[in-house]
Amino acid sequence: MRRLLRDLFYGALHAARCTGWARHRRGLHVPVLFYHGVSAERVGGVMNCEKKHVYAGDFEKHLSFLKRFYNPVPLSEYAAALRSGVPMRPHSVVVTFDDGYENNYRAAFPLLKKYGVPATLYLATEFVESGEMLWFDRLACAFAATKAQRFESPVESGSWPLRGEAEMTACYLRTKKRLKALPDARRREILDKICRELLGAQRPDAPALFAPLKKEQIREMVRSGLIDIGSHSLGHPILTAVSAQEARAEIAESKKRASGLSGLEAQSFSYPNGAYSAELMRLVEEAGYDSAVAVGLRVNPPAGVSPYAIDRVALAEGDTTAVIASTLCGIREKFIAG
Repeated sequence: MRRLLRDLFYGALHAARCTGWARHRRGLHVPVLFYHGVSAERVGGVMNCEKKHVYAGDFEKHLSFLKRFYNPVPLSEYAAALRSGVPMRPHSVVVTFDDGYENNYRAAFPLLKKYGVPATLYLATEFVESGEMLWFDRLACAFAATKAQRFESPVESGSWPLRGEAEMTACYLRTKKRLKALPDARRREILDKICRELLGAQRPDAPALFAPLKKEQIREMVRSGLIDIGSHSLGHPILTAVSAQEARAEIAESKKRASGLSGLEAQSFSYPNGAYSAELMRLVEEAGYDSAVAVGLRVNPPAGVSPYAIDRVALAEGDTTAVIASTLCGIREKFIAG
């Protein structure tokens, strides 16, 4: 019901041409889109309850809209404009991906080539190098595969039923939120305990949805001239929750590894979970990056944006044309809770 009301609201704004007016008025604002994965099939359940992996048909709808009404540009071009103070072309837009899932190559890359849309892929380099699932994907797999009927949480006192998909999804999201707030080492420790509780000795294989890119796939995309590679840290810790020494290592070492994977120097950084601070901005610049992206859920204005704190917005699976238009022109950020 909430989504239906949201779609009706933005549909009315779009029909009244409010989105076209806002797009014209805010022509020098730059929306930077962020995605995680693109799936050739619709995926539901616990594994994709947050719709991080967008159905390819919907992703193509997004790209078609961008090509019709906006000017897709590489992030490097936008970063250079921020550093020089020269305004971007009207209606510029940037596309980015976080983490480094293989479906960026299999499902997203063919569509990016079809529409001629450049993109920056930010790699969590330990994920790509080791093939080990990211911690939140491992947690989702544990809930999806468990035969347990209840969950005794080691993160907080309490017990929750797991009698169906809705209860499993709610428990996964609750647990993920609490794990996210823990220091990285403590999170790993608790995650191991949760997986043992839910699965026992079982260790399910990583599904294709959560597989990482391969080095040869990364290099093929870079050779196309459409794809730039940036860093998303080594192991995806929330950098505001680790020491300055750990953050410096994550930022600097992942730059070297991302560069080694792509064959070209990684010039941009993506803050894990979008969390950053003035100190982290300084560390990113110190490491030799020329830009960094966060998740401010707003369209970037033509002035006053640091190249080390570029905001991003998201489009989701199932978004209507009106929601897409409202997001890109900046109207939706005023009502982001919807």
